[in-house]
Amino acid sequence: MTSQDFDAFHSLMNRMAKSIGRTDMDVQSAEFLFAVLNNSIEDCTITELTKAIFACLKKSKFWPTPYDIINAVEDIRYGPDSRPEYEQFALPPAEYTPEEDREAMAEAKRRIQEVINKVVKPMPSGQTITMVTDIGMNTTDTEERKREIARQAEFLLSMEETND
Repeated sequence: MTSQDFDAFHSLMNRMAKSIGRTDMDVQSAEFLFAVLNNSIEDCTITELTKAIFACLKKSKFWPTPYDIINAVEDIRYGPDSRPEYEQFALPPAEYTPEEDREAMAEAKRRIQEVINKVVKPMPSGQTITMVTDIGMNTTDTEERKREIARQAEFLLSMEETND
């Protein structure tokens, strides 16, 4: 925008103010906002700014901040969520060797076993089925939890057999 566009900009701001029930913008505030937008948006035109203001009013019933207006102009120029600063960064696809896969699986099993060891304790009979430590559950909850842990232990053992 150029300094000749200021009157049109001030008029646009006053129309926006009236549309949301605010008083007209004073000249000093309009000059400040004009300077902020003019320095923040390269080669902005009044037409782009008008479209951006309409977009802001469409999204919110409140007075848009300079940030909202700048983003609306950039959305008009580049499309929503595709402004240059939002370019996606992607790492190349990971390629793991079978050895790395086995190591990752072993690490996962180790971590799962650590969690199991914190939550459950072996039954006195020495069986591999475990029982829940006393954490204030009633008898029904404890029995259900024992069955669930037994199912999980069987599942983990079956995973170990299929991955060996």
